[in-house]
Amino acid sequence: MRVGFLVIYVIIGVLHQKGAAQIVNIEDRRASFDDTLGMFERLDLGVNFVKNDEEIFTINADFQIEFLQQKRLFISISKFSFLKAGNENFVNTGLQHLRYNYQVKDYFAWEVFGQIQYNEQLRIRMRGLAGSGPRFSINIGQKHAINLGLSYMWEYDEISETNEVHHDSRLNTYASVHFDFSPIVIASTTYYQPLFDELSDYRLSNNSSIIVKFHDNWSLRTSFTLNYDSRLPEDVPDLVYGISNGVRYRF
Repeated sequence: MRVGFLVIYVIIGVLHQKGAAQIVNIEDRRASFDDTLGMFERLDLGVNFVKNDEEIFTINADFQIEFLQQKRLFISISKFSFLKAGNENFVNTGLQHLRYNYQVKDYFAWEVFGQIQYNEQLRIRMRGLAGSGPRFSINIGQKHAINLGLSYMWEYDEISETNEVHHDSRLNTYASVHFDFSPIVIASTTYYQPLFDELSDYRLSNNSSIIVKFHDNWSLRTSFTLNYDSRLPEDVPDLVYGISNGVRYRF
């Protein structure tokens, strides 16, 4: 029974981190501001220790801050995850993402972003990237929205164990939709990041969810995630997907 608990705990942690490590889904994390000046902050911090047949130690930290001033929006996201069971590290990943948006028109903004990350399990010793491009927003009434992004992205990628180093130019595209058919809300974001000179080398990520409000501030949420990376080492799964269900309470 104890061994079974350990296996389930570790598998959930590993799959979650591998599925979330490649592309940061900024669209699902953007705050909503009703004015031209505002700030949003969020900090999630967790430390767990379980002593079974093996010792399981986990740390998870997620800090986000957004600042809006007139037409300028600043976003900072910091994440760190560590999961150790016995003498083996099953999860060891971290990233820092910075983004700046300048709202040119109601439907058009220009984005500049940068990110640095590492992931021991995906053999990413260090990955740094920077990019810039336009973002288009289409509002359908007051409850529905479609957002499209298209940008150039330069990437520096160090692969551990093989000591490979890649200097790449990628096309970074994304599309997100948000439809509010109260009490049902449907949201989906898809990222596609191919190399400019080799379209067969690409990353694909999708995060979709259906939220059903059933009582006051309570709602049910079903989410689907999919991540694909054509360049991962042979011993690392290039495709990871999953479905999760949960209950949400909004204050």
